[in-house]
Amino acid sequence: IDRNTLMVCSGLAKDYFTWHPEKLHLHLPVTYPRKHADGSTQCYTIRQDEAFGHVAREPIIQHLIPWFTAVEKAKQSLETNRDPKKIPRPEIPDSLLEKIHLYAAMLHLEVPRFIQRPLIEALTQQLYRTPLRNCHLTVIERCIARFHSQSTQVLDPVLCLFFGTYAHRTPEDR
Repeated sequence: IDRNTLMVCSGLAKDYFTWHPEKLHLHLPVTYPRKHADGSTQCYTIRQDEAFGHVAREPIIQHLIPWFTAVEKAKQSLETNRDPKKIPRPEIPDSLLEKIHLYAAMLHLEVPRFIQRPLIEALTQQLYRTPLRNCHLTVIERCIARFHSQSTQVLDPVLCLFFGTYAHRTPEDR
């Protein structure tokens, strides 16, 4: 994937390659920044749980890389002034589990919110309609909630809707 295309599609890539232009690879999952160790030694400390959250490989390969390629082609067609197209959107999977993993990957890559919006809407609607025992709560915690572990989780639209609609579930579903 072209670095410039990746920087257009991902806030993480834009920040990383702006500050490290010599680097060739972008690493996921996002981790806590390393800190200097206190004391007289010249070393760094790395947190025990260094990853913010889990990022599965499959949604990146199956959905995001083809989307990056489509964005690159759309960008090239704009440069040559033939058939300018709208910005392509990533394909939304059917499975709830795949949607959760794709959303987590988009969070880590800092994909712009207007690109994420169709996935967020599909994911929240499916979570609302699915019984709680089938919502993959462990996956939501590992992939999305841990990503927001150092911030305010209620600002995430998927978690906000999930928490906010809990009271509307039937007593048998709680």
